[in-house]
Amino acid sequence: MTRKENKRKSGRGVNRSRRPRTGENKVLPIRLSESEKWRVERAAARAGVSLSRFIVERALEEAERTLSRA
Repeated sequence: MTRKENKRKSGRGVNRSRRPRTGENKVLPIRLSESEKWRVERAAARAGVSLSRFIVERALEEAERTLSRA
């Protein structure tokens, strides 16, 4: 099975072409050390999503957990 087929089958992440384009996207600059970036890039690749999508999905998951505790 190719990586593309595996990505479709696993359902992880959201395909760029399937995300709504609202024009409301904002840039959030973050600073990472070289080793931090490398680790996050590897994890995103393993999950089959872009670096940006990986970071956004994980940040939103943590935000929901944090907000639900309050």
